Amino acid sequence: MFETFDAAAYGEGISNIYDAPGYCLEDEEEAASFLYQTSVAVATDVANYESIYGCSVSALELGIGSGRVARPLAQKGVKVVGIDSSPAMLAKLPRDEMITGYLGDMTELQDLKEEFCIVFCVFNTLALVANQEDQIKVFQHAAKYLRPGGRFIIQLDVPDPAYMARSEWITVHNIKESGVEIGVCQHDPIGQVLDFQLMQLSDQGIKMSPARARYVWLSEIDLMARVAGMHLDSRAADWVGGQFGKSSQQHVSVYKKA
Repeated sequence: MFETFDAAAYGEGISNIYDAPGYCLEDEEEAASFLYQTSVAVATDVANYESIYGCSVSALELGIGSGRVARPLAQKGVKVVGIDSSPAMLAKLPRDEMITGYLGDMTELQDLKEEFCIVFCVFNTLALVANQEDQIKVFQHAAKYLRPGGRFIIQLDVPDPAYMARSEWITVHNIKESGVEIGVCQHDPIGQVLDFQLMQLSDQGIKMSPARARYVWLSEIDLMARVAGMHLDSRAADWVGGQFGKSSQQHVSVYKKA
């Protein structure tokens, strides 16, 4: 396991490949549609919405990265504010009046001046907050910046107990004529922590991209929401409302602020 780890190192290490075809789930359009519908539903729950809040439908993304989801969401008319710890990822964010990105830590949000219809954290970004106490802080900050009745939306993998029984493993992610990507992982089952190295080997040399993640069991994540003053509103297997069940590999969970 890493002796120390800088959370910003993950975004810095993968910024060159993050938007490449096949790296992410390529579900940004489905995600944007779901987030748009949810944010509008929150807005319409509030009488005289714009006269009260003085702005259009808005969202806060925790871990905005290069704007993979923020871009299509903004195109639907939602103003997006985003936080990310990686300067390299933020440098790829579109310069747009509908999208504002800030360099920062999602566990230490102090200076935002507004409340939002939704706060969202997608593609396992919550797991990159690598200890339980800080994950609880993410929920607390989300609740703080949500309007009454607002929603906190999370997309996470479902931990596989059989997979997590191992202490270490190696995975080949991509093989090309020009190189190969190999992932190496060590597992701390007590802390629920995974330390990764993504190694990109090519004729240009070797690039190492470290990451640390903490997986979260469903009962645990629901309790974090309750601690922060929210409750589970819905849970699906994907952005298009697939039924969540025991064989689901990921979940899209929506938490409502009282």
